[in-house]
Amino acid sequence: MYNKNLSNIKTSEQPEDFFIHNMIDSNEIDAPDGEYYVAIYGLDYLTCDEYCEKLEIKSKKYNQDFHNLYRWFISDTQVEVRTGWFHLQSLLQATKEILLKQKYWGRYLESVEFIKPTEYQKGYLTIGAGS
Repeated sequence: MYNKNLSNIKTSEQPEDFFIHNMIDSNEIDAPDGEYYVAIYGLDYLTCDEYCEKLEIKSKKYNQDFHNLYRWFISDTQVEVRTGWFHLQSLLQATKEILLKQKYWGRYLESVEFIKPTEYQKGYLTIGAGS
């Protein structure tokens, strides 16, 4: 049912030069059957770039104000999980959505993890992306 061939992927819904390099080696996941959004808490790069430009910040690396520019990014696509396997195509689509929203330049999908539900929130998937 699920494709275990984890090759690099590009979909027609994305810009022609938008590729995700899939670095994860399995689509197994410790999550109950269901459909889950992908969410990350990360730097809002678009706001960060504008902030640095307008304030003429010379080095992003040493600016301590960036913790105020972090926010949640949540995919529009949900990822289906069945019998301990996530649907790879929908995870890659959700990853692209998040990276486009966040304006992060990294294109390597490095990890995926299930965040268990609590009494305050539903469970979701989170990703690690790098450049």
